[in-house]
Amino acid sequence: MRKKNIYPTLIIVVAITLSSAYVWYFSYSKALDSLRSVQNVASEVLTHEKELEKRKAASIVETAVKNDSSLLTKSFVSKDDIVTFVKYLENLGGRLGVSVSTNSFTDEKSTFIFDISAHGSFSDVYRFVNALELSPYVLSIQKATFHAGEKGSWNSNLEFKLLSKI
Repeated sequence: MRKKNIYPTLIIVVAITLSSAYVWYFSYSKALDSLRSVQNVASEVLTHEKELEKRKAASIVETAVKNDSSLLTKSFVSKDDIVTFVKYLENLGGRLGVSVSTNSFTDEKSTFIFDISAHGSFSDVYRFVNALELSPYVLSIQKATFHAGEKGSWNSNLEFKLLSKI
């Protein structure tokens, strides 16, 4: 009986396995690098889009202030202006396709604290929150939550402080 030398076969199998592992690793790392590159570009595009949207909104507010200098004094709300402000919120929501409701309102020393809900599509609710931040009123959003509803609708609860006239 003749003895077969298994070492050459073993070396060939190991070489094929190692080369397959190297090719797989190289392909995977290239694909992963490409995916990271795409994610970075998408993130940069979103950042630039948000910045452009903020600049556009700021430009609109700036133009409005230049055209109506009394707008600055209108930026602060007195107790008598609360109903007007709530109507402003509802009208803003209506223009953006969002249903807005006031959940609660608190009067503190120099601020009014509002808790409101907004209902609509995600993009409309997001645009509403953005528009609220950029509104001519001096306000600070303290808390914002977003919840997915049924059939593509979204709900947002917002708590914000509105600076009042002293």
